[in-house]
Amino acid sequence: MLGRSPHLVDAIYAGCAPVFIADRTAQPFSGIFAYHTLSLRIAENAIYTLSTVLSALSDAEINRMQIALLKVREAFIYSSDPAQEWTRRGPLYYTLLEMAQKVSLDWPTTPMHSACSRRF
Repeated sequence: MLGRSPHLVDAIYAGCAPVFIADRTAQPFSGIFAYHTLSLRIAENAIYTLSTVLSALSDAEINRMQIALLKVREAFIYSSDPAQEWTRRGPLYYTLLEMAQKVSLDWPTTPMHSACSRRF
């Protein structure tokens, strides 16, 4: 997969370990999931080694990646019932979790304007 692709979800849903052929790209929920356990990344300038890298994978390595995929699979698949998205750990949950990690959600502890500090 080159960069971001809708095929990532297709691969994960099918239980196939994604192979990323990209140098500077971030994957969904990369701050939460350890992609190195469930996928392969190959530098763009090393694309010619793809068949060698894939054929060198042992069955144990492939099984390890597939087991890791099964653990995160629900994070990429939306429910057929939209109301369930608020109660399950699917894409909505992980998107909000990732946003919470990136954005400060602390309330200010001091008044932001002098008018706020006056007592009425």
